[in-house]
Amino acid sequence: MIINKQLKTIPFDKLYHIYEEAATAAVEGLDQYYEDQYQAAVQKLEESYTEHHEAPSEISFGDTVEKQTYDRTEARRKAGQKAATDIWIPRYKLGSLLVSVLPQIMAHVANKPFRLEELVTTEGQIDGAKMLKSAFDFSNDWERGLYIFLMLDTRSPYLTSQYKGDGVQFCSLVPLIPYAFKLHHKISYSRWDRSTLKWVVNKSLCDAMLHEGQYTRDELLQARELGLVYQNGPSKGKSRNPQTNFKLWATKGGCLQGVPPLAQVMYSQIWCAHPSNRTPYMVLDPNNWDIMPAPLIAENIFMPTQKVTKSSNSYSDLPWEVA
Repeated sequence: MIINKQLKTIPFDKLYHIYEEAATAAVEGLDQYYEDQYQAAVQKLEESYTEHHEAPSEISFGDTVEKQTYDRTEARRKAGQKAATDIWIPRYKLGSLLVSVLPQIMAHVANKPFRLEELVTTEGQIDGAKMLKSAFDFSNDWERGLYIFLMLDTRSPYLTSQYKGDGVQFCSLVPLIPYAFKLHHKISYSRWDRSTLKWVVNKSLCDAMLHEGQYTRDELLQARELGLVYQNGPSKGKSRNPQTNFKLWATKGGCLQGVPPLAQVMYSQIWCAHPSNRTPYMVLDPNNWDIMPAPLIAENIFMPTQKVTKSSNSYSDLPWEVA
C-alpha cells in the first residue's frame, strides 16, 4: 500500500510488530543479564566455601543470594518506544506526515459509538481502561499500533516544532486520547479518573498531570530563573528564551527540584506553556487540567486566566494484555 495523508495508509500494524519485538527482546535480555549475575554470585560463594572446607556445604548458596529484579513494564515501554521513533518512523519515512493525519486520528478515536454512563467510575469519573475498549479494537494489530503511537512520550520525531505552527495543537502538553474526546465531545480533561489515567495518557505527561504541588508566584519565578540562566560557558549569567526552551536546565535548590519535567514546564510557563504559545487544549496546571493559569509575568500578549469550555500479563505495558 502506498503511504500518503490518508489515515488507513499509515502502517500502524508494523509499529505494533516493531514495538513488540523490541519490548520482548529487552525483557529477555535483562532477564538473562540478572540471571547471569545471580549465577555468578552463587558460584563465587561456592568456590569460596570449597577453598576452605573439605566437606560439602549443608546449605544452598542459591538461597543466600538475592536475585536482582527490575521494572519489566518500564523496560518494555522504553525499548518499544525507542524502536518506534528510531526504527518505525524513519523506515517508513513518516516524519512530518504523521502530523497531517493526527486530525483524522482524533476523529477516528472519538467518533466510535460509546455510552458514557457505562464507562465511568462510582465517583462519576471516566475510567480510562474502559474507554479504551470503546475507542480501540485491540483484536486488530493496526489499532494496537495506533494506540502505541498515541502513547509515545517523544513527539519531536514527527513534530518539527511543538511551540509554534501545526505542532502546537499536538505538543507534549496535549494528552492525545483525552484531547480527541474534548475536541469532538467537549469532555473536559478533569472528567478523567486519576487512577486509570495511565492507560490514556503517555507516561511523561501523566506523571506531570498527577503531580501535586502548591507554589507561590515568587517561588516559581525563582525556579524559572534558576532553570533558564546559563551556569557556565561564554553565556554564563545570561538567560535562555522561555518561549523556545523545552526544559529547565537546573533545578537543584529550587522549588521544582524533583518535579516531573513536563510539570516543571507547566509551573514555570516555558516552551509550550508560555502564555504566547499555549492553547486551550494543553494541560497547563497539574492541579487543574482545564484552566489557563494567570501569567507569571504579565504582558499584553498574554491571555487572561480563563476556564476552557470548549490474557493477562502482570507486568505488561499494553492494555490488551491486562485483565
